[in-house]
Amino acid sequence: MINVQLYGISSVWDIFVCAVSVVALTPVTATASSTYNYDRFQVFRIKFPTKEKWSEFYSQLPRSLPSDGNKTANIWRHPDTQGQADVLISGNYVDEVKRLLKELDLKHQVTIFNVGSVIGEEMASRKRRRKRSINDNDIIGHYARYHEMLNWMNDVVVHYPTITKIITIGKTEEGREMKMLKIGFPGSNKWKIWLDGGIHAREWIAPATVLYLADMLLQGYKRKDSYTTHILQKLDFYFLPVVNPDGYEYSQTKDRLWRKNRKFDLLTGCHGVDLNRNWRFQWGQGFSSDDPCADDYRGLYPEDSVEVQNIISFLSPRAQAFIAFLTYHSYGQRFITRWDYTKDAVPKDHNQLITLAQKAVIAMKRVHETVYEAGRAPELMYPYGGGSPDWAKAIGNIKYSYLIELRNHHSFILPTEQIRPTGEENWAALSVISRDIILYYGDIPAPHVGDSLHWSTDNAFDEYEVIVVFLVGLVDGDEIQNVFIFTSDIIMLGSNTTLNIIDEESFHLNYHPNTYPGELDGTD
Repeated sequence: MINVQLYGISSVWDIFVCAVSVVALTPVTATASSTYNYDRFQVFRIKFPTKEKWSEFYSQLPRSLPSDGNKTANIWRHPDTQGQADVLISGNYVDEVKRLLKELDLKHQVTIFNVGSVIGEEMASRKRRRKRSINDNDIIGHYARYHEMLNWMNDVVVHYPTITKIITIGKTEEGREMKMLKIGFPGSNKWKIWLDGGIHAREWIAPATVLYLADMLLQGYKRKDSYTTHILQKLDFYFLPVVNPDGYEYSQTKDRLWRKNRKFDLLTGCHGVDLNRNWRFQWGQGFSSDDPCADDYRGLYPEDSVEVQNIISFLSPRAQAFIAFLTYHSYGQRFITRWDYTKDAVPKDHNQLITLAQKAVIAMKRVHETVYEAGRAPELMYPYGGGSPDWAKAIGNIKYSYLIELRNHHSFILPTEQIRPTGEENWAALSVISRDIILYYGDIPAPHVGDSLHWSTDNAFDEYEVIVVFLVGLVDGDEIQNVFIFTSDIIMLGSNTTLNIIDEESFHLNYHPNTYPGELDGTD
């Protein structure tokens, strides 16, 4: 017998946040035909004593900079808990922004005097590394191209066949394969941890950190380290280094500061959707834009980006076996828990989530004295809807869902020599999270999950391809309790439904027609 439970999610509207987003600065767009030149661009760090001052500046900045088809200004970092924000300013408009700051009586300092020079130094460093490198797959501690990451993963599965596997979850808008690396000893009913980076193209340190963390597990296994062996026996790790391969490659070859994917909008001629505003949960809330040319464009409708669809297609049937979802961004040195979309609500287990986040940032500080803040996005920066970590918590029901903003070096252009230190402090955080999961869940089998199934009845109903997620686990060999079934719409089946296990990832579901599909047992 199957007992079915239905979990509803309420929608909360924050009228103030929606009003603010309407007047948001239209971010810069890239010139697709040639490499964009950031020569003479500057970064201002501005101190805002009050939220009102920030709103006044935010609303006046677009009007202070005439639109001439070129890049003008871009908010890189919204005010932090000290009221400091970072703004990228074109050299042509530096004087105008200074006049605006003077009118508003706001103090600032220039943290980067020439962004083009910084990018040039970064590119030169990468060229020197390629000349020195003996092994093309030696990418740990460097900013690699996407094809180099794929080559590295291929090399890994050759050298570590017992504990690694490459999984292709689909193709991007431009046809690149989205591949991830699974690391863990073979075993059933293991809890899983998801780690991804590069959802925003210009945040190169995020993929580099995800790769570093994967390599730490591999090196520990190679050394036969007892701690690494223990966590790989208890947990499986899924590393997706780059959520946004098209945008990442575009940032490598055309526009270093490109943020979105490369989806083309026919009406405006602009490219890109912000993949961290495109998820269904609370889509359109907070700071996101309906302008296809904006940096934070949320998409025409929820989950209309193929990269997001690919992740959902992979995660949905397996989500109940995932205990943690870690997504890496830059920059700001923040360890962010749920929710992102509103300041007025927290999950029921908020205290557990924030406690583990605080443990993680303490461990990170011990490594290199780097201070990360633990908290929620509306407290540490700003609210926004349609993000992947909120989706993971609310829809995926993944318990520990965090967004980690990596090292702060005044910009997204973090020097290469800071990749390894960033990885080291984040390894300390991942170790804390893994230990806590093993401590509290190590003796509890993860729910048994399947890829897909067909369900049919004796009553000539159409056969549907559906995805099933098991909220509990195996009971009595071939029975599953608490089945949650997803299709394009949610289908819930009643108590006279049997599920027969064919193998570890194949199932057959029989529905008996004396129970109507809408008749639920144990409905909340």
